[in-house]
Amino acid sequence: SALELHIRRNGSFRSFTASTQRETQARIRDILRMDYDTFINSALLLQGRADEFTMKPPAERKRILADILGLSIYDEYEERAKELIKEKEQAEREVQARIQEIERELQHRKEYRRELKAAKAELGQLSSRAKDAETELQGLRDTLKTLEAQKLQLADVEQRIQGAEVQLRDLDLQIQSHSQRLAAHESVLERREQIQAGHTRLLQARDEEAVYSAKLPQLLSLREDAMRLEKAITETRQGLELQAHILAERAAELQEEAAQRPQLQSEHAQVSQQLHRLAALQTKVQQARQTIAELSSERSKLDARNKDLIVEMKSLEEKLSLLRKPTATCPLCYQDLSEDDRQRLLVQFRQDGRKQGDEYRANRSRLKQLSSQTESLQSDVEAIEAELKKLPALQGREATLRKAIQEAEEAGTRLEEQQLLLTSLRYQIEHRDFAAEEQQQLTALQARISALEYDSAAHEQLRQTLKALEHFEADRAELERAQEMLTELRSNQQQLLKTRQQWAATLAADTERHAELAAALAGFEGLAHSLQAKQQEADEIRSREGHARQVLGAAQQKLDYCRFLARERRDRARQQKTLAEERGLYDELRVAFGKRGLQALIIETVIPELEEEANELLSRMTDGRMTVHFETQRDTKAGSTIETLDIKISDEHGARSYEMYSGGEAFRINFAIRIALSKLLARRAGAQLQTLIIDEGFGTQDTDGRQKLVEAINSIKEEFQRIIVITHIEELRDAFPVRIDVYKTAAGSQISLN
Repeated sequence: SALELHIRRNGSFRSFTASTQRETQARIRDILRMDYDTFINSALLLQGRADEFTMKPPAERKRILADILGLSIYDEYEERAKELIKEKEQAEREVQARIQEIERELQHRKEYRRELKAAKAELGQLSSRAKDAETELQGLRDTLKTLEAQKLQLADVEQRIQGAEVQLRDLDLQIQSHSQRLAAHESVLERREQIQAGHTRLLQARDEEAVYSAKLPQLLSLREDAMRLEKAITETRQGLELQAHILAERAAELQEEAAQRPQLQSEHAQVSQQLHRLAALQTKVQQARQTIAELSSERSKLDARNKDLIVEMKSLEEKLSLLRKPTATCPLCYQDLSEDDRQRLLVQFRQDGRKQGDEYRANRSRLKQLSSQTESLQSDVEAIEAELKKLPALQGREATLRKAIQEAEEAGTRLEEQQLLLTSLRYQIEHRDFAAEEQQQLTALQARISALEYDSAAHEQLRQTLKALEHFEADRAELERAQEMLTELRSNQQQLLKTRQQWAATLAADTERHAELAAALAGFEGLAHSLQAKQQEADEIRSREGHARQVLGAAQQKLDYCRFLARERRDRARQQKTLAEERGLYDELRVAFGKRGLQALIIETVIPELEEEANELLSRMTDGRMTVHFETQRDTKAGSTIETLDIKISDEHGARSYEMYSGGEAFRINFAIRIALSKLLARRAGAQLQTLIIDEGFGTQDTDGRQKLVEAINSIKEEFQRIIVITHIEELRDAFPVRIDVYKTAAGSQISLN
């Protein structure tokens, strides 16, 4: 099933269908401000349920009337008032709990005052002690500062002593180094003539080696080109050798294939012979199967004939049985027979019986022969078929052998070609008939290499000589440096000796000062321990003083918090009073918005109008005989009053229960009440529903009653935008100005507008 919602605006319909039927139904309820139950109790008179409103319990009738009047908003107000009452009650409980919590805290104020007084006294004592300890501590600190300054001087002196010692060691090393260098330079000067002669021989050897070195790059370039050409020639030869090797292997393979040809031809002849034999057997099988089919056809005919003969012989036996009786009648025409005719027929039928019996027995004998022949032929066919199963394999082998023979013949032809190519390649390799240009270039290069006259042994001998003489280069440089630096080194040596004497004097003075400072710092460790002990004592006093200040602050904070709580308690008491007053107001609103409040007053106001509308229609339809009366309250046995919506119906005989009226009268009562409810619905504020739908109901009325119902409907048409009447009664077809006829056809239901 489907549920869609469309609303007409500005001449066109716009879809307001939700994603689910439940949501769409909720939108319809929100727009119309009523549910389906209220709708079928007011604006819609369903077929067979015109008494929907009348037959409901009084409380339910009153709920539907409230829904029609749109009183559900007061239910929402009542629920909102209840929610606000709960909120105020919860707030009151929270405020009361806070007041009790504050009062419990305020009970500790005397205790907090005592704590404050004790903390002030202890803080005074500790502050005085801390001041005295700080004075003593400052004196120790001043003394310690003086000692620390002397300690720094001592460290400075020690550092200067260490520096002087380092400088003296460095100067000793430098003096020793200068002495060694002076000795070395003097030794070099003693070898002056030897060094100069060796250096001259070195220069001559370098000139000779330069000549060979100039030829070497040319030689290397020529040799590189020669190696490239030799490589190309070698690669060409290897390529030819590889081709020859491949051709030799291929020739061997082809020779092996060609050598298999006689064996393959012999085997092919044997296989062909077997295939010819199997082909003959295949023909024999086909002939045997054809013979079996012919024999089978003959057997079928004989079997059918024997079955007919059995029937004929049984019929003939029956006829003979009839003719053996003296009073027999003709078994064919059923006429009376004379004795001669009976005997003649007996003889004829016996002769016919013997002929049929002879034919039957002859057929039986022939059937046995046919069965024997069929079995023999079938056995031969099975044996031949077993032999013929080899045929596919033999055919495949014959094709394989035929192809192999063809390949062997082709291999013989290709073998001759391969052998010719192989002979040609071997001749080229043996006579070096390849890479002719590269070989010519290589010969020319080898001639140029010889023309260079490069002697690698002589070149290597010169290199060894240069290596042996190369130290004279360094010796000559050292000789020149020794001549230049000898005077400077002697001057530096004198300056280093003078500097060393000065550093030795400084070291002696610092050592004396170090002894003086060390004696002054003899009591430094004891003073440091005394200062540490006094510092710990002062720290402990300050710690206790700080704790006392914290206790004092905490006590003062607690008393300040108590004063804050006292102010908060007064504010909370005022807040509690305000919440109680607001809760009382909301409780009054809850009663006012409830069923016994404004809703009851509104219903009491509407009931006379509803009663008047219903009685006006009912009087018109019953010629003033019947009236209805609504009662909204009822007395209980306990003496109290309850809210209700009872319907009292009266006619010329007095008040009677609803069930005592006929179907036509009951419908007119229901119709009058429902029309009155629909008028209320059409006039209500907010969401008006100015549509009335009447589904059947006319069947309970006689002609006069139907006419009065039509008159009643026409009398209220000005109060509704649209009245829809659904009926199957033909005489009502022309009772209303606009009619939609629904009728059935072969293509389905059709409508027409009149």
